[in-house]
Amino acid sequence: MYYFKDYKKCRQQPALINKIIFTGISGPTGPQGPMGLPGLMGAPGPIGMTGPTGATGPQGEMGPMGLRGPTGTPGPTGPSGSSDSIAMGNVSFSDNPDECKVIDRTGAPTHVLDFVLPKGAKGDKGDTGPAGPQGDKGEQGEPGPAGEKGLRGEPGPQGPMGDTGPAGPSGLPAINTVAYFTAVAATLQNEPYFNMDLCYPTSQSSITLDNAQNSIKLKRGYYMISYGTNVESTGSVNAQIWLEIDNSEKDVTKKEGSFQGKYFLGGDFFCRITEDESTLDFMVNEDTTVRFSNTYMLIRKI
Repeated sequence: MYYFKDYKKCRQQPALINKIIFTGISGPTGPQGPMGLPGLMGAPGPIGMTGPTGATGPQGEMGPMGLRGPTGTPGPTGPSGSSDSIAMGNVSFSDNPDECKVIDRTGAPTHVLDFVLPKGAKGDKGDTGPAGPQGDKGEQGEPGPAGEKGLRGEPGPQGPMGDTGPAGPSGLPAINTVAYFTAVAATLQNEPYFNMDLCYPTSQSSITLDNAQNSIKLKRGYYMISYGTNVESTGSVNAQIWLEIDNSEKDVTKKEGSFQGKYFLGGDFFCRITEDESTLDFMVNEDTTVRFSNTYMLIRKI
């Protein structure tokens, strides 16, 4: 411990008391004491400088409406306007759901307005209403057109075998005579006949070939004759083929083709020979622009 030797000197210099230092052995740090009470608020500081202006705030609510002002004096009367009229025109519907317009078709003084309206969507099908009372029976209408043929049904089960029916009438006698003539490349002689060869059979008692006359001899009886030929025509003459018996016009069966092109001519001819023997001619029109090929004749006596 230090002692002051000059008490008066110490009183004259009281600031030195704050410099007295007591030293000793440092003890351990004690626990922290409780927080003291807050001190008194100091005096407010001086007002600072005005800061920059802030952004404009949102607009406030509208105030109450003011009192109505006095009514002004009426103005001068304006000139009379034109008196137009409006008439309803056509109304049509568009498939475009966004199209809706009014068209002034005539203009002043009578405006005829056409309206184009969007077509509404198809609504749902309504419920079936109750059946109405039965009306009087109407007159029978005209028969409707025949419907399309339906699909073929499945075959049914086989039925029982029926009783034997009565014998039918006698048919025609079987074919007992056949002759076949052909000309692969038919040629014309001085007259419009085919020069054909007997291919089957080589000899026949009822049907024979007369090479000297380019004709066929038929005995008495009934005959079915089938004939045909390929035709190539390059000119303006119709190709014709026909059969004649004994040069008789009533026995002619004629087939006629077109002017130009390639096609087939042929047919069937049934005849009755009443004489002991008749002449059958197979004839064509004589023209250099018409050519015949693969010609045939089948004769059957029945």
